[in-house]
Amino acid sequence: MRMNLRRGFSMVELLVALVAGLIIVGTATTLYVSIIRANATSVQLSALNLGMQSLLDVMERDIRRAGYFANASLNLSRDANGNPVIAPTDRTAMFSLMASAGSSTTTWQDMQRISVVAPLYDCILLRYDANDDGSIAGTNEIMGYRFKSTELGLEFKQWDTVADQLDQLCEGDEGWNNISQDGQVQLSSVTFAITPAVGFSVPTGQRTITVSMVGQSQQKPTLSLTLQRQVRMRNDQY
Repeated sequence: MRMNLRRGFSMVELLVALVAGLIIVGTATTLYVSIIRANATSVQLSALNLGMQSLLDVMERDIRRAGYFANASLNLSRDANGNPVIAPTDRTAMFSLMASAGSSTTTWQDMQRISVVAPLYDCILLRYDANDDGSIAGTNEIMGYRFKSTELGLEFKQWDTVADQLDQLCEGDEGWNNISQDGQVQLSSVTFAITPAVGFSVPTGQRTITVSMVGQSQQKPTLSLTLQRQVRMRNDQY
């Protein structure tokens, strides 16, 4: 009687198969972990971008409206030389950069450096007639934004009167609230620049504020983002 002999895998073959299987599993696991990390980074970057864009949106809204008051359109009329037909006489409603911060020639400056070593303006003061009643008064119409390096955030303040705003300017800490503490964004720089710095902008006579912002993710500080936005001052009375 003939017996059927069945030969199985040898020890060497089993070890080779095992090693090959481990390599495949290891490669798949590494790829999976890489994808998860990439997705996490993408989510953190999206959250950082969304948070910083939201802060820029808030500032842009107020900068665009700066200087508005009832019948403000009359102040945008220009002669052939680009000078206002109606001479600006009431600074109460208007944003105006009258001199560089630190100048001894004037104390009225709506863009300032809250730090004497700051290379660019890191604070902006704004006013506009929000309720269209022809006057500037109340916290909804008088406000300011500034970057505070010690807080790593963007701060916001409102004043009851223009006199208080022009007296306090960007100094001190009372009334300033950090509006960038959302658990996602940590700012390392916010600066404001005006174009043109001297004279008016042809052909509209309206100047532009460039807001630059650098931020990092609070969850992953090595993840950084730089944004810049140009905002035309539609009610500029220069």
